[in-house]
Amino acid sequence: MNLLALASPLRPADLSPFACPSLARAVVRQIRESAAVICDLSEARPNVFYEAAFAHALEKPTIPICSTPLAGLPFDVRNWNTLEYAHGRTIHLREGLTVRVRAVLT
Repeated sequence: MNLLALASPLRPADLSPFACPSLARAVVRQIRESAAVICDLSEARPNVFYEAAFAHALEKPTIPICSTPLAGLPFDVRNWNTLEYAHGRTIHLREGLTVRVRAVLT
C-alpha cells in the first residue's frame, strides 16, 4: 500500500525514460497506485491543486497540509481540514499526520 506526498520532489533520475516519458504522467501514475495522498498546499501551487483534484476524482483519501496562511488559498480549498505547520518545521506534523495516515490506511 503506497502513500504519496504531492509536492515532494520527483527527480528525473527516479523515472524510467521508457516507462514514463513525462513528470506529469509519473505523478498521475503514482496517484493512481497510492492508497492515499498527502497534498502540500503551501504557496497555492496550481499543479498541487490539479493533483489533489485528480486524487479526489479517483476517490483517494487526501491529507492536506500547508505552511502558508490558509486565507491565501482559493475559497474551495481553504476550508479543507488542513494540517498547518510553520515553514521548515515539518517535524511538527508528525503527530497529526500519524493520526490521519493511520485512519486512512486502516
